[in-house]
This record gives sequence, C-alpha cells and structure tokens, in this order.
Amino acid sequence: MLSAFQHHLRHACAYQGEAPLWLAVSGGLDSVAMAWLFHRAGLDFSLLHMNFSLRGRESDEDEVFVRALGVSMGREVRVKRVDTRAYTLEKGISIQEAARELRYQWFTEVCAAESGLVAVAHHRDDELETFFINLLRGTGLKGLTGYAARSGNILRPMLFTGRRAIEAWARKEGIRWREDSSNSSDKYLRNRIRHDLLPLLEDLRPGSRDKMLENIARLASEEALLNTFIGRPEGEGDKEFRLAVPLGMPSEALPAFLASVLGPLGFPFSMMLPVAQALHGNEGKRFHSPTHELSVSRGGVRVRPVQPVNEEVYIIVDVDDVSSLPIPLRMEYVSREEIGLLDQGPDVALLDAARLQWPLRLRRRREGDRFHPLGLPGSKTVSDFLIDQKINPFVRDKLWLLESAGHIVWVVGYRLDHRYRLSDRTEEVIRIEVGQRSAY
Repeated sequence: MLSAFQHHLRHACAYQGEAPLWLAVSGGLDSVAMAWLFHRAGLDFSLLHMNFSLRGRESDEDEVFVRALGVSMGREVRVKRVDTRAYTLEKGISIQEAARELRYQWFTEVCAAESGLVAVAHHRDDELETFFINLLRGTGLKGLTGYAARSGNILRPMLFTGRRAIEAWARKEGIRWREDSSNSSDKYLRNRIRHDLLPLLEDLRPGSRDKMLENIARLASEEALLNTFIGRPEGEGDKEFRLAVPLGMPSEALPAFLASVLGPLGFPFSMMLPVAQALHGNEGKRFHSPTHELSVSRGGVRVRPVQPVNEEVYIIVDVDDVSSLPIPLRMEYVSREEIGLLDQGPDVALLDAARLQWPLRLRRRREGDRFHPLGLPGSKTVSDFLIDQKINPFVRDKLWLLESAGHIVWVVGYRLDHRYRLSDRTEEVIRIEVGQRSAY
C-alpha cells in the first residue's frame, strides 16, 4: 500500500514536496488512512479539519479526534467551525452542496495564504459513486470522467485504490478512525448508490466495478482528445466573443459542440437544442445563463457576460446642454445655406428645428417603440428596423433614442424619423453629431 501510494503521489499527482502541504482530514477511514500514509512516507504536512456543526456532539468528537491525531504525529492541526445549515438556507442548496462549497472555499483560502497544496482522500469508489450521481442528475462527458489526481491546488493521492483495500490496510496496521453515522443513512443519494446500486451491479455482472472504472478512464481520455480539437482560449468568456460553427459539423453533433463551449458559462445542455435550431433560422434569438447571454443570428453565435444597462432618461433643454450625457453628442444651429458644406453620414442628424419641441430626451429603446424611418413608408418598430438592418442584438442593447414630445426623432447613429427631415420649407437646421461608437 505504502509503495503504491508513493508512486501515485510522485507520478499521477506530480508532487515533489515543492509547496506546504495540508491534508483534509475528517476523522473517517479514508482521510485518516491518507494521513498515516503521508506520515509513514516521511513527508512534511499539516492537518485541516472542518467542523460542519451538523451532528452535535458527534461532530465535536470528530474534531477532538483529529486534534489528537495531529498531536500523535507531531503535526499542526488547523480547525474551522462553520454553520452549514445557515449557509444552506442562505444559498438555497442542499446540505451536501453547502458542505462541499464551504470546504473548498476554505481550501482555496488556505492555499492562497500559505502558497500551498491541499490533499483530499477521494478514492476509486468515490469516483464510481460520483459517476452515477452525475449520470442521474444529468451531465455531459466531463461529469463522467472521474477525479483528476491533481487539479490546481488540490491533490488526490488515494485514487490508486478503493475503500476495501484502504480498510484492510488500516486494520492490519492497527489504525483507528471515526465512523460517521450519516454514512449509514439511505436518505442520501451517494449512500444508496454505495449500499444498493453498486452491490446490485456486481451481482448482475461480477467484475462490473472494475469495468466501470475502466469506462471512467476511457471517458476521461476521450474528453481530453475532444478538448484537444475544440478547446477554447482561456478567459474567452470574460469578454464578448463570436462562436463560429465549424464547416461540415453534423447536425447531431452540434448540441454537444455548443455545450462544450457554453456549458462552462452556465448554459445547460437542455438549452443547446433550441440554440442549434435557431442557427438554422432567419430571426435572431436570445438565450441567457446566470452570468452570460448569447444571441443567435445568421448562422453564428455571439456570447458576452451579462452587462447592466443604463436605463436613465436624460433631459436636454437646449443645444448647449450636452455635457452630462452618457454619449458624446454635439448640437448646433446652422442655416439652410450651410447644409451642402456639412459632413453627413449615419453619425450625423440634420433636423428641421421648427419641428422639434424642447426639452429633448435621450433614453434606451423599449419594447414596442415605433418610429417612421427616413426613406421608408409608414411606421415600424425600432426592433424590426434593427433586425432588418441586420444589427447585432448586443449592439441593439447599447442604442440610444432621441425623443421630442414623445416621438422618436433619431435612432442615434442609424436612422432619422421621416417626420423631422429637412424639407423645402426648412429655414433653420439643428445639426447633431455623435462621437465614435466605441465611446458608447
């Protein structure tokens, strides 16, 4: 056992004693055995124990046990008490999820403060149980690939063996540990898989446990192969990016391709089918995750982090009242004779001054906004106009509208309202220019 442990630690975990090492020890069989293996190997380490305050006196006795274990090994023991039930209510998650979050938050804090590594006692049976938990809850390939021996600052030095071998070694070595009473409760999915499903599979087909572990290793290899070809740049989701579908991508593979990119950004696989269908449609569609949003149009996908939208309405009382606006506008009165000498384009609006009523209002577009686009018959919703102009949905969100007496005068940077155009009767012109679009 000790030799296999040292080999796994050195090769799979790539641990060469390069950083302070903390062992996460609950007091149960797996983590206590891990601590003794480190101790027998003559390695330097300290112990971490989190008291989740879930089992009253039993939790406190676990803490006492781990403190005594540290003393017997001559090791530092760091303990943290947390109110797991309060955290569960605050986050609206299960006890198991809360305990995991609290635990790994602490590990992250310790690693950052100590520039160290944390070893946890996951073993091969844990991989099997997690495989079925994820399969039953719904997951992609990544959720079926088991644990990594080393993931960031987390080491898993017990993945070379399983629960039975660990217990046999611990009994042979006369090692004591604490039994968690919750491990025998069938109200937890993991325990039901451990006590009922895995033994049943072994009865149905002897050797199924080893075959499932082989399958997990194969899936992990296939996921690594897939990522080699579809891996995305690190940090891509931190800013807006465009996702192009590779040419020749079979339609049945498209949801999986989208999930591989969008899953880490919070988009569930169940959303990938409608996204794939939208790619073949003509009308742009929007989808949202808790942290990101995506738009689908013209065979492409644009993704960006969720951004707050400035919904404030800005009042403009005259042509000089532009200093406090959120976009760079410049206004001036000009005579009709000067028009031919003035630069024009989408960023310039030439308006009949007599038709405007002050004050003007600058605001974001809203659902149902309508105007009369210059050069087109009748009215149209601003939304339909922007779609017809093939304006990116994310750009649409940034647009501003200039209003006079409740009527849209200008979709800023795109189109005037026909009713405020210059005519033969125009005597005085208001020229409005907006600065570079990158500024807003």
